[in-house]
Amino acid sequence: MMTGHGALLVIDNAPIRRQIELELQTVREAIEQCEQEINRHESLDLPAFRQWLAVECSDLLNQRRLMEEKIWGLRARLAAIQGLAQHGIDNMAAAFFWFREIEQERSVIPPYVRRAWEEVTVIHPGKSRTRGAESGRSDAGLEVEDKEAFTDWDDEAGNRPFFDGAERSDSESAEKEE
Repeated sequence: MMTGHGALLVIDNAPIRRQIELELQTVREAIEQCEQEINRHESLDLPAFRQWLAVECSDLLNQRRLMEEKIWGLRARLAAIQGLAQHGIDNMAAAFFWFREIEQERSVIPPYVRRAWEEVTVIHPGKSRTRGAESGRSDAGLEVEDKEAFTDWDDEAGNRPFFDGAERSDSESAEKEE
C-alpha cells in the first residue's frame, strides 16, 4: 500500500509484544508482593506495635491525653475571647477582661458585652455550631463529640472553660440572667 510519503511496512510485533508482556508480568508480581507486605504490616506489625506502645508508654500516653485536653480547653477559651473581640468589644485585652468576668459569673456586665457574648454563644439560624467561635472552638477539624472530653476540665484555680453556655444547667442559666 502506498501513501504520499512512502510505503507502509508490516512489522512482526509478536517479539515486542512478548517482551512487554513479560515486563508487565514482572511488575504485577512486584506489586502483589508489596501488597502482601503491606497487608502483613497492617494486620500484624501495627497491632503489635500499638499494643506494645500502650503497655510500655501508658503513663506518657495518659499525660499526652491530659495535655491535649488542657490545650483544647485553652483553645476554646481563646476562641470565645476572640469571638467577643469580633462582636463588639474594642480590643483583645478588654475581651479577655469581660470573658473572665462572664466566666466568674459577675453580675455587673454591661449590655453591649452581654450582646457580644450572645453573638458568640447563641445558635444563629443556618449557622453550624460544630466549628468556629460560635461553639467556642478554634479548631475546624474536630467533630462535636470531641467537645465532651473538655467539659469537665478545670484549671488549677478551679475555673472551668466556657464553651457555649450549653453545658450550664437550667438553674445556672437562670442565675446568670438575674
